[in-house]
Amino acid sequence: TPTDEMPVARNTSSRFDLGRNFANKLWNATRFALRRIDPATTVDGPVAIADRPFPDRWIVARLTQTVARLDAALAAYQFNAFADTLYDFVWHDVCDRYLEMVKPTIDHDPAQQIVLGTVLDAVLRVMHPVMPFVTEALWPNVSAARRGDVAGLELPSSELLAGAAWPVVDDGLAGADLVAHFERADDLIGRIRAVRGSQNVAPKKLIEVHAPAAVRDL
Repeated sequence: TPTDEMPVARNTSSRFDLGRNFANKLWNATRFALRRIDPATTVDGPVAIADRPFPDRWIVARLTQTVARLDAALAAYQFNAFADTLYDFVWHDVCDRYLEMVKPTIDHDPAQQIVLGTVLDAVLRVMHPVMPFVTEALWPNVSAARRGDVAGLELPSSELLAGAAWPVVDDGLAGADLVAHFERADDLIGRIRAVRGSQNVAPKKLIEVHAPAAVRDL
């Protein structure tokens, strides 16, 4: 209950809304991901990302690029670049793209569950400097859900996220060609959606795309 000594706080900046929405996005994405990881999941040895389907290889490539950009931003004291890089990777790549891509397969793919748990672990580590309270609250659940490792990613366990090591990623996982391939596919999907919208095609209505073989393959 507000008092004269402690009145109701007033939101005076849209940046608060941006931060709140980002925190909610991370929280809800983590909850969703944890529900898709089977506690009984086991695989023999670290997951070799080169043997995984495209979505897994792509998200690890983006994680590798992101960690490199975050390291460079910190080294140059470019905290705005650090924040922008985190926002783009976590909101768009992890939440909007990867989680959507794996929905049809992850429940029956133990290795993919391990990839998801590993990516989520890395996300909390790199997010911690800018969102420490939310990430620390999520950390025990994510740590408990980890069932294996991805070869080339070093994420040693830690009781507290505040004391966890920064992710160490093998540069060989960067896969610039994978990222470029995905961007082309993502652009194509965006163009198809734009045409559907301009023609008032219902979102769930199936359509047939007529295109050259190379575009259909993409």
